[in-house]
Amino acid sequence: MELLADLTPAQKTAVCHQDGPLLVLAGAGSGKTRVVTRRIAWLTEQGVKPWRILAITFTNKAAEEMRERVHELAGSEGAWVSTFHSFAARQLRRFAERLGMPSSFTIVDRADQLALVKEAIIEVNLEPKQWKPRAILEEIGRAKGQMLDCEAYSEQATGYAEDRIAAIYRAYEELLQQRGCLDFSDLLVKLVRLMQTDEEVLQRLQQRFRYLMVDEYQDTNPVQYKLARLLAAHHQNFHATGDPDQSIYRWRGADVQNILDFENDFPGAQVVKLEQNFRSTRQILAAAQGVISHNTQRREKTLWTENPHGAPVRVSTYVDDFDEARGVARRCAELRRQGTPLGEVAVFCRMNSLSLPLEKAFFEKAIPYKVVGAVAFYQRKEVKDVLAYLRVLENPQDDLSLMRVINVPPRRIGRSSVAKLLSLAKREKLSLFELLTSYEGLEIGRATRAALRFGAMLARLRDLPRDFLLPLVRTLLEETGFVGYLEGQADLQAEERVNNVGALVDAIAEFDERATPLDVSPEDPDGPIEAPVPSSPLQRFLEEVALLAEADDVEQKDERVSVMTLHASKGLEFDHVFMVAFEQGILPHSRSADSDDELEEERRLCYVGFTRARKSLELSYARWRARWGRNDMAVPSPFLNEIPSSCFEHSKRAAPLIQTPEVGPEAVDQGCFSVGERVFHDVFGEGLVMGISGLGARARIEVQFDIVGKKTLFQQYAKLVPCE
Repeated sequence: MELLADLTPAQKTAVCHQDGPLLVLAGAGSGKTRVVTRRIAWLTEQGVKPWRILAITFTNKAAEEMRERVHELAGSEGAWVSTFHSFAARQLRRFAERLGMPSSFTIVDRADQLALVKEAIIEVNLEPKQWKPRAILEEIGRAKGQMLDCEAYSEQATGYAEDRIAAIYRAYEELLQQRGCLDFSDLLVKLVRLMQTDEEVLQRLQQRFRYLMVDEYQDTNPVQYKLARLLAAHHQNFHATGDPDQSIYRWRGADVQNILDFENDFPGAQVVKLEQNFRSTRQILAAAQGVISHNTQRREKTLWTENPHGAPVRVSTYVDDFDEARGVARRCAELRRQGTPLGEVAVFCRMNSLSLPLEKAFFEKAIPYKVVGAVAFYQRKEVKDVLAYLRVLENPQDDLSLMRVINVPPRRIGRSSVAKLLSLAKREKLSLFELLTSYEGLEIGRATRAALRFGAMLARLRDLPRDFLLPLVRTLLEETGFVGYLEGQADLQAEERVNNVGALVDAIAEFDERATPLDVSPEDPDGPIEAPVPSSPLQRFLEEVALLAEADDVEQKDERVSVMTLHASKGLEFDHVFMVAFEQGILPHSRSADSDDELEEERRLCYVGFTRARKSLELSYARWRARWGRNDMAVPSPFLNEIPSSCFEHSKRAAPLIQTPEVGPEAVDQGCFSVGERVFHDVFGEGLVMGISGLGARARIEVQFDIVGKKTLFQQYAKLVPCE
């Protein structure tokens, strides 16, 4: 009875269910882990042998925590608590000989998989530079997730590209088999196929595990779904726990229909709804319910709580993304002054690239923070690559940075060629930059021409003006083809990498604004009030970045604000949550515009973010958001209109909520000028205003001057006056 003493009636019903299928629809913060662990303990008290129970969850950490709780409750061990992959690996080692493979097989990681795919591409006489290993590996993974082996994939292939991928897939599988290896997808696929074709194995597993529990059932993919159904097919003692409203992994194969079809798959299943929330205030729950209720792919349930009513959800409007980041940093500072531990504060972004303004604002305000589930912005590979180029342009003696990018994007300058260059540079007492740009008679074999082309490009880039960084970095990206290189990787992270480079361009544009106005040198007395400094703007920018990046590596002994994506927030909770960039095209993502299924997943992602908050939830959007050095108009997320009006309030500095996404923000304050107006500048003389973009201090004015031609000036510094 102690196991049931502190449970709600719905939780008791789920815990005390013994035989037959059971579906527990567990709302956010409703204590589902407590139900799973108590049920394992309760079953053992009823005489079920612990080793007859198999509980599957999605992470090793969750499995370990569950094992510890069960041990504390039942005082005994023996129940299998595992992830899908760990369970499959253990069973495959038991039955390896039936698959014609050694029980000591190696599970290859992603780096090894990529190497094998590259080798497979060469095996079928294709060029790895054209057939991107990462993209091929993603396609093989998708095929395995759909239970398609190389033969089945080949049979359904249409066109030359898919035929070639099928050949690479077959060669990849042969290499794995030759070397006694399995990849992560193989673990599940091979176990399912073994159970489907070997009746003895199927019966042994079904008899061994008479009670099956699967947590987060809404996140299962087709292979996991088939494995669970096979294990439970005989005894039907299948306890699935999950929440269709929190299914947010469609992009990696999860199918929400698995949990929605549970009663069709297991007729007569008992369904228990856990609707009492122990985490959030009533206002937060009402806001979350208002949004998710617009979905159709769900099971109806309404979260409620005995927690306090709480403050309304706060909605703030900012001028732009940097203004938004500073506003969030100010609010975090206020919470800290009020005694809130920063470890109880989180900021959620739809994607990693949105974290840069936040990291900068927290650094400036000396607010400790950590980027959860991702590498800190300036430590991300693609960002470090662009910065390495800039470091070489500023300091040609920086061989380390040059070595980082000598073959990024790929230029056919391999390791042996780099070794020859280093040896020659050492002999001639030259930097690599000098060797590539000015050494006569360079000869390193087949890579000579590529090395000279690379050197010529670096020389051209270094000859460009470096007083203003935005034109420099744009030219650099164009000359190197860096963005096209990232886009060509064609894997699940390619878009994120491109977005990260775009965010870096935005940071450089913002630096230009702060450092000096366009077209005016720091020494010009008509420029900004700033004393000349010995270091160049590029050097100052790189120093600023280095200090920020260094701060990321400092061990923080006190608690820090957590910055993370919405996907990374799943399963976590915080007293205070900020959700930034709550805008159309970001949340919901632009990809969801033409797909009802995608839009519903975006709404579920929003719901997950809302329900991480215990005490307060703050949403924010900007009127303008920087994208690739431009300020684009931003439109508030349509999800704002799905929140009941009684649940939210605007902050004092917020503009009125826009009721329809099609109606853009109010007209931009463009100062005292208008397109077509004649203006005068002290340095450039008279000209005609051709265009105005941006807002306030960041507004840009494009002027066609009579003598010097077209110039783009920042309104804050331009000191333009209307002509008489």
